[in-house]
Amino acid sequence: MYRRLLLSVALPIALLVGFDWLLAAAIRSDWPHSVSVIGAGMIGFVFALSWTREQSKGTDSTDTTIRSAIAVAIVIQYLVLVSIVSFFWSNGDDAKLPAITQTFVSNFTYVVGVVIAFYFGSSAYAQVGKARAEGKANLEPATGTQP
Repeated sequence: MYRRLLLSVALPIALLVGFDWLLAAAIRSDWPHSVSVIGAGMIGFVFALSWTREQSKGTDSTDTTIRSAIAVAIVIQYLVLVSIVSFFWSNGDDAKLPAITQTFVSNFTYVVGVVIAFYFGSSAYAQVGKARAEGKANLEPATGTQP
């Protein structure tokens, strides 16, 4: 199972990022970095979508698999983006990151936080709704009064 995970996600992303660094160094430009971040997200989305559908075997609804795939893709994009920015080099004498890069990374950090919060919040909401529909638990909201 883990070998399949390695071969279907980690290896293509590692090859994509490695090719990105070689191309960026050869042409002395930064645009290959953006291509690798987008490509890593696409690879992660396709993998997560197919993997969650395979694991659920028809028990989960489509929105659950899509929600999981989006969350995985955003997190993979974030990890690739942070790793590229961590090793970002400047072409000039100034060793600092450009202001636009700093702003982009900090704002993308907020986006990842919102996506993760939405993923876990909507998953919890779906589980509570399923439990209420099946009548397995008394999940009525508390009125705030003590007996």
